[in-house]
Amino acid sequence: IPETGLPGMKVDVEQLPIERNVWSPALIDIDGEKIECQIKGRGNSTWGFPRKPYTIKFEQKKSVLGLTSSKRWIFLANYRDRTLMRNAVGFEIARKTDLEWTPQGKFVELVVNGEWLGNYYVCEKIKLGKNQINYDDAFLLEYYLFIYHLKLKNNNFESYIHQKKLVNPISTNDDIYDVAVEILKS
Repeated sequence: IPETGLPGMKVDVEQLPIERNVWSPALIDIDGEKIECQIKGRGNSTWGFPRKPYTIKFEQKKSVLGLTSSKRWIFLANYRDRTLMRNAVGFEIARKTDLEWTPQGKFVELVVNGEWLGNYYVCEKIKLGKNQINYDDAFLLEYYLFIYHLKLKNNNFESYIHQKKLVNPISTNDDIYDVAVEILKS
């Protein structure tokens, strides 16, 4: 590992290559402590880049590099960001605006099976839950993104919504469906 002043994280994976949708057993070295975990690729468009992003999960919550304990951690490659700082700066700005929850993270030098992969940003996985993202707020964002995705992929998206009888399993706001259909029409 080149000496950059950043902490190094070493991951030994039983089966290479690491696949995007398949969890593989692994052993991760965090500050000299070797911990069993699982690893898989992550991302949609970012998975197609030469430098891959990853997700690791532990059986129980673990603190990584002094950060809050979590079961899942993301290794962001920041491939399209020449500064390698965009995600970290964005999370810091969010923290300064007093959002209820913002992922914590740190920069590391990542090594997988002895091969140095470079600078990665390790951060908590963004998810719904207690002490993380509020269900109702997250649902609206996720719903909007889902609708946007449908709009791009499916010429007959309004019919698709009706056929699948898509409803909001979390929110009690009956207007969400109407808003989604309006988004689709725009």
